[in-house]
Amino acid sequence: MLHSNFRTISIGLTKSIVILQADEELLPELEADVREECIKFGPVDNVKICENHPQGIVLVKFKVRKGGAGCIEKMNGRWFCGMQIHASENDDSVNHTLIRDYDAEVSRLDQFGEELEEST
Repeated sequence: MLHSNFRTISIGLTKSIVILQADEELLPELEADVREECIKFGPVDNVKICENHPQGIVLVKFKVRKGGAGCIEKMNGRWFCGMQIHASENDDSVNHTLIRDYDAEVSRLDQFGEELEEST
């Protein structure tokens, strides 16, 4: 049962982080696609893609609670852009934008260090 106070939902698109890391120009396109799907359930205040989150979390804030509840009901388990959606309430207890894929960060930093060494 959905708690009636939540207007913000989190949508997990597990492969989206891999896609965004391969082509960062897809970020606005993915955001627009998610917004387009979500406005079917009610007016949307904001869509935030947590681009460094290992589970590919997208936060959607609806203007009214009913929109979030309808979105979770209809979208959870559905497929979107080749990814299965995991939609749930977001109670803001976790700042998803701060969560990082540490393995990817280490790999990126190692690669950067190698590039610096090569340029000297």
